[in-house]
Amino acid sequence: MKNYRIGYIYITLAATFFAVIAIVGKTVINTGMKVFDIVVIQYLISTFILLGYFVFIAGIRKLKMDKTKLRYIIIQGVLGSAGTTLFYYLSLERVNAGIASMLLFTHPILVCIYFLITKEKKINIINNVALGFAILGSAMVINVLNLNLAETPIVGLLFGVAASFAYAFFNVYADIKLKDIEPL
Repeated sequence: MKNYRIGYIYITLAATFFAVIAIVGKTVINTGMKVFDIVVIQYLISTFILLGYFVFIAGIRKLKMDKTKLRYIIIQGVLGSAGTTLFYYLSLERVNAGIASMLLFTHPILVCIYFLITKEKKINIINNVALGFAILGSAMVINVLNLNLAETPIVGLLFGVAASFAYAFFNVYADIKLKDIEPL
């Protein structure tokens, strides 16, 4: 039971940080800062925070791994993490934060569809019903039927969908290739 509590705390913190990213990202973009500058600054800050964590708390030896695992992490980082971040900010630049965030959070639908197609994981009737509701709910939140395409740039929507695909890749790739690697 104790592990479930910490899991819920992590979920709450992750959701909070994702919301903050949308708000801060859109605010910074509105000040005129370019998306690529934001991405570089975000990754520099993350690098220094994580480096400090490994040097002072977890131990630098935790970063040691074989070349195959390192290659997997680089692929996930470049295609999954950096792809998600870049496409998400490009979407934020063109559409409002609510639409960009909702598009990003359609990634579980893509993950579920991937596992349905590949049959790598068993998807039962409950998963299918949840998938249907997720698609319907996402369409309602984005307000697909009343989306004013004259005012909402298609490119922003496409970037949001690309961010969702990159994040789905990030999660599926982690589940398939990185399950034996410690999360840190």
